[in-house]
Order: sequence, then structure tokens, then C-alpha cells
Amino acid sequence: MRWKGLVAIPVLVGIGLLSQKLPGMLGEVVSTALYATLVQVGLWTVVPRLKISSATWISLLWCWGLELCQLTTIPRDISALHPLLRLIFGTSFDAKDLPAYLLGVLPLWGWSRSVDT
Repeated sequence: MRWKGLVAIPVLVGIGLLSQKLPGMLGEVVSTALYATLVQVGLWTVVPRLKISSATWISLLWCWGLELCQLTTIPRDISALHPLLRLIFGTSFDAKDLPAYLLGVLPLWGWSRSVDT
């Protein structure tokens, strides 16, 4: 496990929850982007041999796949079981989330290109 990720995960969760209080679309885009960052950092932290570039692609595919899955009722049904599940699976498709996920994974990916991880 990587200690930097262990520190970053609760910080990202806290900032993500606070960002939902930002006004309008800004709050939606920031919290969505931070969700992708959280998935990326979580993967990179839990799977020690995983490179950031791989964590970037996996997290982006997870987020996009989950968003497209929201075109069905499956995520909404799962989310109805518990409030925390709503934060993970969401409830409805929103096209603006797709580029927001990309924005969320770019900072760590960019950082990884400039340092040896």
C-alpha cells in the first residue's frame, strides 16, 4: 500500500462531500471529477504494482461505464438500498459527467508523467 494514497483518500472524500455545496453546475462538476480522482487514487493505493497510467485508464473506464449503466435502472435500484451506495453508484445518467471524469483523472496522471512513481 502506498502511504500517500492513504492520506489522500480521506482528504478527497471530505473535499468531494464539501464540493457538493458549491453552487449549481460548479458543484456537480467538481464533485464528479473528484469521484474519478478518488477511484484512481484508491486503485493506485490498494494495488501496489499498478502504475498511475493504468489506474487512470481503469478508473476512467469504471466511471464512464457506471455513468452509461445509469441509462438503466440498476444503479438507481442499488442506490435506493443505502445513502452511501448513492454516492458510489449515482441515480441517473448525465452527459456532462463524462468529461468531468476525464478532468478528475488528469491531474494525477499529469503529475505521474513528471515524476518517477
